[in-house]
Amino acid sequence: MKIAIISEELNFPIDEGFKKVVYEIVNVLKDEHKVIFIGKHSIDISGCLCKAIRTNKLFLNKSLFKTLSQFNPEVILYIPYSSITMASLLRAWILKIFLGKRIIILALQPRYYHIFSKYFIPFFRPDLLLVLSKKSEEYYQQLSFKVKKIPLGVNLNRFKPLDKEEKIQLRKKYGIPEDKKVVLHIGHLKKSRNIDSLVQTVKKKNVFLLLVTSTSTFADEELRKNLHNTNNIKIIDWYVEDIEEIYQLSDCYLFLVEDPIGCIEIPLSVLEAMACNLPVITTRFGGLSDWFREKDGLIFIDKKVDLSQILKNLTNIFPKTRPLVKPLSWNEVSKIIIKQINEKRRYIDEI
Repeated sequence: MKIAIISEELNFPIDEGFKKVVYEIVNVLKDEHKVIFIGKHSIDISGCLCKAIRTNKLFLNKSLFKTLSQFNPEVILYIPYSSITMASLLRAWILKIFLGKRIIILALQPRYYHIFSKYFIPFFRPDLLLVLSKKSEEYYQQLSFKVKKIPLGVNLNRFKPLDKEEKIQLRKKYGIPEDKKVVLHIGHLKKSRNIDSLVQTVKKKNVFLLLVTSTSTFADEELRKNLHNTNNIKIIDWYVEDIEEIYQLSDCYLFLVEDPIGCIEIPLSVLEAMACNLPVITTRFGGLSDWFREKDGLIFIDKKVDLSQILKNLTNIFPKTRPLVKPLSWNEVSKIIIKQINEKRRYIDEI
């Protein structure tokens, strides 16, 4: 199949969820299909034709239309950085009108519309909308979207558990105490990530909090300053190429985000931690509880739970979280995406 993938904000380093998703999807699809990737930034992906085209906010651009017309894709997969806003719907509609191609949108975060917007939505719906949670699927079905729920994936070859000795060596490498329970969180340094709750938890228990922050997004500088002055906390605010090592040296992954737009609906950091066979303590964020059940070291919590007690019992948790994500390699996720595209193609051809 000839597939055009469009996404605005993909550039190196690949250090946060949105960019990881786009990069991995392009990488796996180009191995089985003829793929062109179009974005705002110059980027080189081996085996894939990549074009940097700076468009306006409506995608009204001769170079964009010419490139897509010459490539002549069977389908256009649009992964908007702002997710499925009205502006994103309008951009996708313009591509469909001018190029006459099937348009698939992958929405990584929910977006909810006010009454005025809902009036116009029927005119701009894509051929298929891919979402990550049951809640999003039901919401867009109510708006008469053709919508399918899909999972995200993880690189199982890169993210894998290590033995105790290897873990100790990694702690020495990164200057992490060898004698403490290391609780990890990776993501944007923003209050929407519920960082305050993480800090309060550390203050109550004898654990070491390791925070790895994105270098691609603006951080809350006041929050950063306060954290640097707190004992038992280390912030890694530079790009870590071998990010799998940070998971591998840790004892537990903690994800307390509650804000629906605080992260993509299936946090890749949770999947990566599970692939490294860490115990994972998380809120029922986005689509996590749609794809996983609580067992084998995966613990779902709410506001009423005594988190400090759970951390105290870490030594009694014998995780088997890696098997839970084994069906979700990026290759398997790409097959799911292609299956949904093909089913939509057959449906359109039949009518």
